[in-house]
Amino acid sequence: MWLSWIFKITSGLGIESSTALPVIGSWVFSVTFAFLTNRVYVFNSTANTFGKVLREAVLYYASRLVTLIMDLVIMFLLVDLTGIESPLYEFVCKVFSNMLVLIANFVLSKVMVFRKKKEK
Repeated sequence: MWLSWIFKITSGLGIESSTALPVIGSWVFSVTFAFLTNRVYVFNSTANTFGKVLREAVLYYASRLVTLIMDLVIMFLLVDLTGIESPLYEFVCKVFSNMLVLIANFVLSKVMVFRKKKEK
């Protein structure tokens, strides 16, 4: 299996989960799709060399890792720390967290990843 290293990493961290691989895989594929569509259709990137596109990709993935951690922290603070066990409460918290992550993703992409150089 070409992603068996993920099983080794998650097992090494003491994570015994049948969902780790699908979650990580879906995250990689969805971020890749989002990068390609944002690059072309949303931000109209003019990067035309391998180095410039690679820079955008690295910054894009890094920003998405930051917002993934942000999402995890928000959910930990709102759900795990409060101890409120209600499916509706958890759903509302997830919607709230996703709204903040969506805004953060757009701002990071606009300011850091696909920023336009100022014309002189």
